[in-house]
Amino acid sequence: MHTLDPASVASLRHAIEDCIDNANCRAADLLQHVPLEIRTASWDVILPGPSDNEKLLARREEDQLRIARGFFSSKEYARTAFILETCTSPKARFLALYSRFLMTEKKSYEEFERAVKKQQYGGRTNSKYYPRRPVNTSLSLILSAIEETNDPFLLFLKGLLLQRLNHRDKALEVLILSVTAYPWNWSAWQAIVRCIKDKAELARLRPLLPVHPTQAMLNLYYASQIHAMEDEELDECDRLLTIFPGCPMIIGWKAHCLYMMKELEASEKLFDELLVKDPFRIEDIDIYSAILFVLGKKAKLSKLARRFSGMSRDRPEVCWDHYSLRGENEKAIKYYRRAVLLDQNCIAAWTLLGHAFVEMKNAHAAIESYRRAIDMAPQDPRAWFGLGQAYALLCMFQYALYYYQRAVALRPRDARIWQELSACYVKVDRPLDGVDCLKRAIAVASRDDTVIKLKLATLYETLKDSASASIYHTQYMETCERLGKGVSEYSRSCIYVAKHHVQIGKLADVELAISLLEKIANSNAEENQLAKDALPKLENVRQSLLESE
Repeated sequence: MHTLDPASVASLRHAIEDCIDNANCRAADLLQHVPLEIRTASWDVILPGPSDNEKLLARREEDQLRIARGFFSSKEYARTAFILETCTSPKARFLALYSRFLMTEKKSYEEFERAVKKQQYGGRTNSKYYPRRPVNTSLSLILSAIEETNDPFLLFLKGLLLQRLNHRDKALEVLILSVTAYPWNWSAWQAIVRCIKDKAELARLRPLLPVHPTQAMLNLYYASQIHAMEDEELDECDRLLTIFPGCPMIIGWKAHCLYMMKELEASEKLFDELLVKDPFRIEDIDIYSAILFVLGKKAKLSKLARRFSGMSRDRPEVCWDHYSLRGENEKAIKYYRRAVLLDQNCIAAWTLLGHAFVEMKNAHAAIESYRRAIDMAPQDPRAWFGLGQAYALLCMFQYALYYYQRAVALRPRDARIWQELSACYVKVDRPLDGVDCLKRAIAVASRDDTVIKLKLATLYETLKDSASASIYHTQYMETCERLGKGVSEYSRSCIYVAKHHVQIGKLADVELAISLLEKIANSNAEENQLAKDALPKLENVRQSLLESE
């Protein structure tokens, strides 16, 4: 991995002034976490500057550019483009054209949103009444205004336009040229991620990318977007933290990675540390919330939701906590829509919008939301899983099977997807496939998981396979005992296993059945009286077996 030298740090500092949107924030965040001695040394570095003609042109347009940047910061994109209409320097042309792009994109998404809302609440369920994606008729015109150029920011904008026009390969080519010329523009790296189809393509592109810390960040960002972070990504995080010690973005990726690897306590600890360092950091809050939910820390989760909902209710991460905890899905949908308008490429917002529609049993609206997420990130298993849920809600189980299979192919270590896939197989009268899925779920789930073992035992019961059912009922009982649960939690399993061993009829099996029934008889379980009534009969059977030996 590329290491930082004073020249690299000087160019990073310069990027804070050059970049716009969130890219300059990322550059500033990274610079803040460069070791002090390298930062100090970087002040003495003189970077190559523009030519005399470029300097003169930039100086003439500097005042207009300053005014335009003020309008851009206020999201007054039309005024920004108008102020810079006659400017010819690369910086001014980029800001003018980028403002036109954002202005027309916002308008197209608002029109699309109105069409979708009309379809969803007007009783229509056929997507032919509106386009699958927002239609921006100005894209080609803006693209034609960008001539052949070597300017990295104009190349970045050209890549965005080509991507939006579905020229993915051309967009990738141009974006790679952009990051090669200016590797600190984080927005360009994010655009590359949106163009990549799968991990195999990312591996093929890697030799074409500049050797730079941002390339490692690209790998982590891509893995976080598709929720496929494992040991390799964890090691990458640790290597990056030696270059940018304490960087919240990288620590957030590491916490996400630990979450995906089921290291929930370790991940929670990292998120706690992040919130101490930056109490207003909203990024990755959805992951932190999921961890607290799984760990059963509802009080902490509720406190977190209240804390962040007052800061920014437009953020989908906050909406999910604040409203889903209260079951206010209609309000959640309202704010997810606003989040999508603020950031049309926000995969999380589209996915969570789909989840909210599923909660409201509005399967058709959920399907459209999930499809929008898949259009942007086909490697993200959450939207595929959501589509499976939506089609299952419509009782279209063959469709649900297909989407669950796509989801589990992307995330084979997710026990929840295997369970839903199993339930779907049972619905289409393929119980043996359902059994296989539950076995896969057990293989990747926590050893303390009781739900899957009980589901598998119950499914074997329906298949009249008492031996296999008894095995998983026994595993369920043992797990419950290890977790300190009361006998009433697993008394039904005790009864089933006892009956199975009585049917076998051997002395050891009868004695095992007696011990299980005694456990129930001495508890307050619902089956208490049943066990007491059966014990004398089993004692007689046991005595007969002893006498016959």
